[in-house]
Amino acid sequence: MYGSCGSSSHRLWQHMRVWAAAAAAALLLLLGAAASAVAQVDARPAIGGTIAYVQRVGLAYEIHVQDLPGGSSRRVWRQEDGFIEALSLSRDATKIAFQASDFVGFWEYDIYVLRIGEDEARQVTELAALARATAPAWSPDGSRLAYGVEMQRQFPEASLFLAGPMGMGVAPFVDARALAYEHPSWSLDGRSIAFRKVDAERTSTIWRADVGAGETTALTHGPYALFPAWAPGGGRIVYATDSADGQSDLHVIDSRTGEHIRQITDDRVHERWPVWVDAWHIAFLPFDYADGDADRELRIVDLTGRERETITLADIGAHIEAFSWVDPARPVAAKGMDASLWAHLKQRDGAH
Repeated sequence: MYGSCGSSSHRLWQHMRVWAAAAAAALLLLLGAAASAVAQVDARPAIGGTIAYVQRVGLAYEIHVQDLPGGSSRRVWRQEDGFIEALSLSRDATKIAFQASDFVGFWEYDIYVLRIGEDEARQVTELAALARATAPAWSPDGSRLAYGVEMQRQFPEASLFLAGPMGMGVAPFVDARALAYEHPSWSLDGRSIAFRKVDAERTSTIWRADVGAGETTALTHGPYALFPAWAPGGGRIVYATDSADGQSDLHVIDSRTGEHIRQITDDRVHERWPVWVDAWHIAFLPFDYADGDADRELRIVDLTGRERETITLADIGAHIEAFSWVDPARPVAAKGMDASLWAHLKQRDGAH
């Protein structure tokens, strides 16, 4: 009996040692993952990819393209008789869709596509008087454009459209009674689009649309949200808020439920056109009434809101109106060298 009891105690002790070792290993893994996440947030972002931006110089609007880091800016388009308010660079960095206006007795706002290196831009939309096309966005594979159309007289007759790369196959995708559908942003898998909806009460909210099914889901509930952008892994969306008192902040939400994850910034700088540099850093175009040079640069913050980098783009005396950044975490590899593994981190959606 004593022998049996002693044998049972020995086996129990062995099991306890195994459990303790397993628990310790699991704890080490958790601590390692936490330390890795902290290190990634704390690290400075690796900057690469290609940027297209709209630069306003006096009354003229110019589109420039620049490879990062360290590449020289190339002007690819100039317009002196209207405005350019938004643009989207295709993922292969070969063509730019942009929204431009032209005065023909009244203001026309249409979408154009420019192949980089060519002198002429193709007009994609040709809208009726008082209709206005808004910011375009390329699908990840470059096969489709999403853009909004609204009525300038503020009737609730807006639509969100999908079209082929040169305007063929135009079809309304979301068509409901709203004043505007703006700032479409594609998920990297091309299955969903986040966008800003302005309803008849002028409440501005962020929505998600399923491209295949056409179903839409409200992700925020006001009062004024704009500029949604998908995180690399698809699980999160960053967007900006704005208010009449001048307060403007960046927030991150769950892309499926709209659950608020965290507030990134808390200041009176207006954050425009946010984009994820990687799973831990966000770039945006600032507008600061107290700093006349703020809109010549992009600012990059980590998920705590701490500023990590600034990138000055516009010439002295010029102002950036909008920008589009393709694959910002892709380092530009030197000739004969491999790019770092940082690009693969874009496929990971870091911890909330």
